[in-house]
Amino acid sequence: MLNLTRWLGAGSGAVVPLLCIPFISWSSAWKNVVYPFPNALTSRSLGLSVPSDRSFLVGALPVPAHPVALSSSQKKRQKQTFRQPRVRKMIHAKRRGRSAKKRSAPNVSVRPGLIRGMTIVYDTLVVPGVIYRRVDVVLADSMHALVHAVTCVVRNPRYGIELVQAHDRVGRLETLPALTRRLDSSQGKIVLAAINGSFWRAGTRQPLGISLSDGEIVAATGAPWYALWLDRRWRPWLDTGGIRAAVYLSDGSTFPIDAINATADGVQLFNRYAGDSIPPLPGRMPVELSTAQRLITGDTLDPQWTSDSLAALLGAVQRQWQFEQQKPKVLLRYLRQPMVNQSTPCLVLQTLDSGSTEVPLRGCVLTIPHEHPLQKVIGNGKLKRGDTVILQVRTLRNDSIPFHTSIGGTPLLVKNGIVKPQLVDTSRRGSPFVEQRLARTAIGTDVIQSVLYLVTVEQSPGRSVGMSLRELAEFMKTFGASDALNLDGGGSATMVVGDRCVVPPGGVPQCRAVANALVIWRRKPLSR
Repeated sequence: MLNLTRWLGAGSGAVVPLLCIPFISWSSAWKNVVYPFPNALTSRSLGLSVPSDRSFLVGALPVPAHPVALSSSQKKRQKQTFRQPRVRKMIHAKRRGRSAKKRSAPNVSVRPGLIRGMTIVYDTLVVPGVIYRRVDVVLADSMHALVHAVTCVVRNPRYGIELVQAHDRVGRLETLPALTRRLDSSQGKIVLAAINGSFWRAGTRQPLGISLSDGEIVAATGAPWYALWLDRRWRPWLDTGGIRAAVYLSDGSTFPIDAINATADGVQLFNRYAGDSIPPLPGRMPVELSTAQRLITGDTLDPQWTSDSLAALLGAVQRQWQFEQQKPKVLLRYLRQPMVNQSTPCLVLQTLDSGSTEVPLRGCVLTIPHEHPLQKVIGNGKLKRGDTVILQVRTLRNDSIPFHTSIGGTPLLVKNGIVKPQLVDTSRRGSPFVEQRLARTAIGTDVIQSVLYLVTVEQSPGRSVGMSLRELAEFMKTFGASDALNLDGGGSATMVVGDRCVVPPGGVPQCRAVANALVIWRRKPLSR
C-alpha cells in the first residue's frame, strides 16, 4: 500500500484512478459506491483527500441522475436474454436424463424363463485374443446358472479354429479331453480351448446336420438345420447348413452326388472320414446295444430309440453293406486341397466293377448304383484311369465364399440381434429339450463377424441349475452375440480350456463321449 501512495502521490485533490480500486460492487441504482477497504484502512491512512460527495467519479464512469425507465419490449428482450440459456440447459439436462435412464434400464425384462442379471466371477487371458470367463447368471426365479464362455478374436494368425472328428471317423465317439490330447500329440497343436460339437444319432453315432473339417465333408444329413461356417480368414458365418454336390466330367456332363459318407440311391462320395475300407465294415461300427437305455433321457434328440430298434438298425446296416459291395466304384485323388464353394480337380486312379476298396491317400471314392448314367459312361470308356474330373460342393447361400470348417446345430437362438428360438422345428423333440433346464452348449458371433463365442452352461447340484433354450438365447444376446446357434448339450456339454476340463465340474471321469468338437489351437514352437 505504501508503493501505491507513492505512485498516486500524497496531497489534497489527488484523483484515484478507477483501475486502482479492483473491489467495487455496484448497487442497483449505480450511484452508491461501496469500498471494500477495512475500517482501519481509510483515506486518511493513505493520505488522500476524497470529496464527500464522491464527485471524483464523474467523467470516469457515467452515473445517471435517476433510474432509466425501460419499455415493455426492452424488458421482454432483457428477460429472454438472461433466461433463455438456462431454459436450454434445463432442456438438455432433461434429455440427458431420459437417455441415461434408457441406457441404465435392463435389456431383458424380468419374467419367468428369462435372466435377471449376470456377474463375471472369473476372467483370464489364455493367449492374446482368447479370453476365458466364468459368469454367474441369475435367472428370473432367482436360481443361479454358471456359464463358461470363451471369447476368441478371429483372423489372428497365431492360432486356428478347426472341427475335429472323434477318432477321425464317422460313427465313432471320443471324450473331449482324450480328443484334445490326441490332437496335441499327433499333430503338434497346442489346444487353447475346445467345446463339444454336433448332435449325433444313437446307434449309427453319425453327426447330425453339416460337418466340415479341413475342407472335406464329414457328414451332411438332410435335416434343415443351421450351421456356423468359417471361411479362409476364419471369419464366421451363421447360415443354413444345406449343400449340393456334383461331379463334372471333361466332356461337360454333370452328375449330382446324392450322399457323402452315407448310403443313398444315387451317387455316393466316401472320403477318409468314412473309414479305411469302402463300403465301411459293419463290424467296425461300435454299436453297443447295452447302452440304449442310457440314451433315453431328456437331453437326447432320439428318445424313441430302444434296444429292439437299435438291433433292427444294426441288421439294416449289415444288409446295406452287402448291397454296397456290388456297386461300381471310381477312385479319385485330389489335385488341390478341397474346400466348399471351390472347384476341386481330381485325378482318376482306378475304376472298379464291384467289391471293397481302400480310400486313396488325399482322395475319395465314388460309388455308383447299377443302371445309373454315370455307369454307362464308365462302360463306354469315357471315364477311365488318368482322366481329370471336377468335384464341387456348394452351399445354398453365400456360394461365392470358400469355407473350410463348418458345424451344424439346432435351434437358431439369435439372428441379427433378435432372440429367435425355432420352437416349431424343435416341437417334435418334446418339451424337455426346449423348456427343461439342462447343461447347454452354444456358439455365436458378433455383428461384424470378428469375435467367436464358445459357451457352455454347467449343470451341477447346488452350483448351477442349467438353462432352457429361451434363457440360453437371452444370455447369448446379452453377452454380445448377434447370431447364435445351439449345439449338443445335456450330458454331452463339455469344455476344455488349456489342459483343464472345466465342464463338467467333475473333470474327465464325468465326460461323455461325443461325435466331434470345435477346437481353438496354436502351433507348437519349433525346437532348435
